[in-house]
Amino acid sequence: MKNRLILYIAMSLDGYIAEKDGNINFLDETPGPSPDLGYVFYIKNG
Repeated sequence: MKNRLILYIAMSLDGYIAEKDGNINFLDETPGPSPDLGYVFYIKNG
């Protein structure tokens, strides 16, 4: 069986994703894209 890996990585221009205190709660505040930008199609057909 062939392994499949899908990885999403985010990083800001300064090389960090967390706030100075290590907090990453702002990531939960980001709504999904509207209109759909093809993510569902990509996952189903990728």
